[in-house]
Amino acid sequence: MAKTKVKKPREVEVYIDGTDWQYEVGEAADGNSVYPDVKSLQKYRSCWKGCGVVKCKLVFDSWIIEEDRKEMFKDSTKSYSSEEFEKNIDVIRFEGAQKHLGWLKEKIKEQESKIEFIKNKIENKEKK
Repeated sequence: MAKTKVKKPREVEVYIDGTDWQYEVGEAADGNSVYPDVKSLQKYRSCWKGCGVVKCKLVFDSWIIEEDRKEMFKDSTKSYSSEEFEKNIDVIRFEGAQKHLGWLKEKIKEQESKIEFIKNKIENKEKK
């Protein structure tokens, strides 16, 4: 499938928290977040004062798996051609943000369950 080439430099500066850089980059199975600037990192990573902030260069090498827009938008209410994709990028981003929000809500539920489990475990130990 022919893909629309996004005009992006081969190399971009990004920022990552220092602990992720030292111990997790290339090791964390769930990945690491990078940010376009220090302010974004500070806004979304509460640990930045303790972890520090590292400036990195992200360099494009090659596509390992080519993008597939049909697959990308299979759950979408609409299928987009390359031209429509470019014209409707804000709508597509909105749909993606909605999907991501649903995923985050599920993660929050999972985390709340873990917290409740740990809390109960602590309370049961204290009763003994």
